[in-house]
Amino acid sequence: MEMEMNYDFDTTDEINHAYDEADNISSIASTTPVRRRTREMLDRYKQVDLGYRQISTGRNNSKLEYYATSYVPGASIRNAITGARYENHRVGHLSEDLHFKVSYAGHDSSQTVSVMFYDDPEQFERHFSTHLSNNSKEEWNAKYNRAYEILTSQ
Repeated sequence: MEMEMNYDFDTTDEINHAYDEADNISSIASTTPVRRRTREMLDRYKQVDLGYRQISTGRNNSKLEYYATSYVPGASIRNAITGARYENHRVGHLSEDLHFKVSYAGHDSSQTVSVMFYDDPEQFERHFSTHLSNNSKEEWNAKYNRAYEILTSQ
């Protein structure tokens, strides 16, 4: 089954539709040409995504991919791994405390500080292959619980 792919992205809706097409194609087809086109489409999407970043891990020339969130107050918070936007969660709002926030200022970070948001500290640990202290996790959990109680009572 031959499918026509559109690689020209003009709007966010078209990009989201391309992701949906890629998910559908990868789940119903296992042929190498289709997978190659799907990978090309996703790679092209990453090239135009201003929040997409790559850093060297120093292990076998491997790269770590992530999605940065703008630190401008009011910007939608993005998951650092998936790039998904939490439309009702904004930078500078109490909802920011529902996410584990990490700032990266390494030499690979495009001469600016990258701000990353994770669902929880464990998601960050898995992504960066690192371990955080239990104290850091407990502090985040307390902050999360306070924010959750306030937001759910409104």
